[in-house]
Amino acid sequence: MALISGLMVVRNCVSQGYPFTEAIRAAMPICDEFLISDGFSTDGTWEALNTLAAIYSDRVRLFQDRWSESIGNGTVIADATNTVKERCRFGYCLNIQANEIIHEATLLEIRELPELFPEAEMFRIPFLTIMGEKLTWLLDFRRRLFKNQPYIVSKSDGFDCGYAPRLMWSQPGKLYRYMLHRTGDRLVYLTKPVYRYRAIFPKNYLAKLEEHCRIFTRSPLAKRELEFARAIWAQSDVASTSPEVFWAGMKNFFDGGIWRDNPPGVAPDKEIPRRCMAYPLDPPEIVKPLFGKWQYDVNASLTAMQNSIEERR
Repeated sequence: MALISGLMVVRNCVSQGYPFTEAIRAAMPICDEFLISDGFSTDGTWEALNTLAAIYSDRVRLFQDRWSESIGNGTVIADATNTVKERCRFGYCLNIQANEIIHEATLLEIRELPELFPEAEMFRIPFLTIMGEKLTWLLDFRRRLFKNQPYIVSKSDGFDCGYAPRLMWSQPGKLYRYMLHRTGDRLVYLTKPVYRYRAIFPKNYLAKLEEHCRIFTRSPLAKRELEFARAIWAQSDVASTSPEVFWAGMKNFFDGGIWRDNPPGVAPDKEIPRRCMAYPLDPPEIVKPLFGKWQYDVNASLTAMQNSIEERR
């Protein structure tokens, strides 16, 4: 069976409420090594990673790499991903981001893909983007499992991977096939998609929106989202209600007229499609303990990891 290198890039995941320890643990059963590059986090993320690495010392490898400060070029995460990819030792790479949880029902399916389709160089697998426990936001396919070849690199802002033509000149035959077909990937349908949580915890979600608006000052849609979220937060009773009440309020933003207000440059008569969808949710077991919380508690996640390891011994 083909060996797989898992890889992830992180920075300040604790403050953003990303379930990064759960994401790593969920992928570990199908990874023969797991490389994590931290962009010099300042919120406890690096310390949590060291705790995780001590438990999985046989497979987890940690690094710290400076991220580019050129945020406007849209390739910061992709560049960081390619840096850690160069350190992968095995024939295939599985790129999982800090808010993406592989469902336990699909572990074997993903693991067997290289054996079932050895001619494929990249696999386009389904991702379901969710907010809160069940607000489904987007379903798409991303190339995240791929052969460990120098000419296959992370693209855009880490959305998926693809060919780097300038790195293929040393292989004229492959370059010719790329130029002729511009393909090399295989679309794969899994029993369950990868669950990508855009946000789970309302408090962390607000903090992330505020940081996003501070950096991207010319993003009118992000500003409207932040203003709407602040209003929903002000109406929320954190002490006695479930966070799902907050997310139910946010659904009105994504499904309603505010989301459909076209941003500058988009024709007024062009309808922006709805983002929320009806989808039968069956979340991964590892993420279920996180539901019902207003803020991410990384210490609770580390304790759960310790307990899980001890129970298996």
